[in-house]
Amino acid sequence: RLEDAGFVDLINTKRKAFLGTFPTPLRRDEDMGPDRRLDYVFATPNLATYCRAASCIVNDTTGLLSDHQPVSVTFELTTH
Repeated sequence: RLEDAGFVDLINTKRKAFLGTFPTPLRRDEDMGPDRRLDYVFATPNLATYCRAASCIVNDTTGLLSDHQPVSVTFELTTH
């Protein structure tokens, strides 16, 4: 597991409630089972400190674009 190797699951640390990333309405007509999370964004602990937002984007539009919901991560990076 990536977390056992020290990586941080950014979506899991920022979310307030579970949102599955698969299946979307494109696949709901098939027996795909319950919503589940198949999409992740991992970072090193150092990079994770710069993460300002991380989420699964679930809405009527994204549900029709793919069989997976997109994930989004925002970092605040500085230059020296």
